[in-house]
Amino acid sequence: MDDPRYHTAQWKKLRAIVLRESPLCHYCKQAGRVTVATTVDHATPIARGGEFFDRANLRSACENCNYSKRDQTEDEFLVKGCDVNGIPLSPNHPWRQAAHG
Repeated sequence: MDDPRYHTAQWKKLRAIVLRESPLCHYCKQAGRVTVATTVDHATPIARGGEFFDRANLRSACENCNYSKRDQTEDEFLVKGCDVNGIPLSPNHPWRQAAHG
């Protein structure tokens, strides 16, 4: 969070809007968990070409997901692991390619 844009009024306002519109962690919801969002994440990291102030590039996140995701894109992060039922999240996982797809 060394980027000075995180300290601007524009960011603080946009962050508050995102958290108000989506109070639960976007990434936990995708995995079937319910977790309160405490931060806002860039779906496509700024270092990888994501737009800093673009609302479409922002996701509500819990601290764990935000920290774990780091410089991955949303798609890269979401396809790892399993949901709460043990079903692989990746649509390309071999389990999904068998009779379960």
